[in-house]
Amino acid sequence: GSVVETIDGVKRDDMYLAGDNLDYNFYKISASFNPGDYVQVDVYYGNQHAYGGGTVPQPVSKGSVQVGFKENVPYKNNMWSTSYDYSDMTTMATTMSDPNPGQKNYFRMEVSQSDSVKYRVDERGHFLIDYGWHLSDADSESKISGYTENGHYDQYSKRRFYFDNDPILSAEVVKSQGDITFVDAVDNVYKIFNDNFFDGTSATINVMATTYMRSSFSEYMPSKYYFDEDYWGDNSYVYDEEIDDYVEVDGDYWKPLHDIDYYAPRYTHRNYVDIYSISEDEYYYLKVLNARGPDSYFEWDDSFSLTGDVKLPSNVKGGTGNIFVSSCARIVGSLYEDAVPEFGGEPENKYVF
Repeated sequence: GSVVETIDGVKRDDMYLAGDNLDYNFYKISASFNPGDYVQVDVYYGNQHAYGGGTVPQPVSKGSVQVGFKENVPYKNNMWSTSYDYSDMTTMATTMSDPNPGQKNYFRMEVSQSDSVKYRVDERGHFLIDYGWHLSDADSESKISGYTENGHYDQYSKRRFYFDNDPILSAEVVKSQGDITFVDAVDNVYKIFNDNFFDGTSATINVMATTYMRSSFSEYMPSKYYFDEDYWGDNSYVYDEEIDDYVEVDGDYWKPLHDIDYYAPRYTHRNYVDIYSISEDEYYYLKVLNARGPDSYFEWDDSFSLTGDVKLPSNVKGGTGNIFVSSCARIVGSLYEDAVPEFGGEPENKYVF
């Protein structure tokens, strides 16, 4: 019942959503919402006033995910594909509890993943680079507790992940009948579901995500790591921060100060499952978009539409559109954490993993 924040409509940030090739504008707010709060957004333009909102849903409080891996899994890019692509997949068996037993609850799922490699830095600021098999100089700003790290975070899989006959997510898939049974009529593009199958209990949902970030899974964590003892060679130059210039050093400067296992790279692959508790309004809005929105055949060929024209729901008074409030619970699991591959001695070919 009170104003908690006012946003200047002129100040906005531009965000590029990776994978969808679209630009979005969004407004940052600092106000905190709690489950059970009623959140209303009022928009004023001249003498016009539009508003809408909803009650913050109860988030999922208990959840876990078991992450696995499958090689060369066949999948279709969308429901209209007539052929299969193949990719290595990370699998996620996500267990969640019903946050409000005895009430109808609605959800949406997204997944993302990251892979990273961490290198131990010695007293000279050197570490063993994983793709070059020699000591490299760590940026002083990148050192974290004696390590330097690089990695990749993949948002592309947020909507583009797959489920194979999972009963909870498949309940939103509408099968076609008659002469066009080779396709599904309506796919579950937005990965929405409700608690019909697990009211008052818990459920496990099984999904998969393609490993887009690198060309093959062996690059996430190679089976072996190497070190080239002949690399340091002749004298070279290194940057001296005190004099702000390069100085010549003896080639032995690049010899390791410790046994090679001290420098062993440590690989981590994590999967993130975001389960949004959403309102009934948002659930039915996304059901419409599943049929008419992105990834739908109907979007660009109305002559083949199985649903015909549909009326988009709106919960905005004084205007049209939708303002939804949701709660998100992030569940994190690791395929491996700080895993060290076997030491392989000298590389036979420095250009092939």
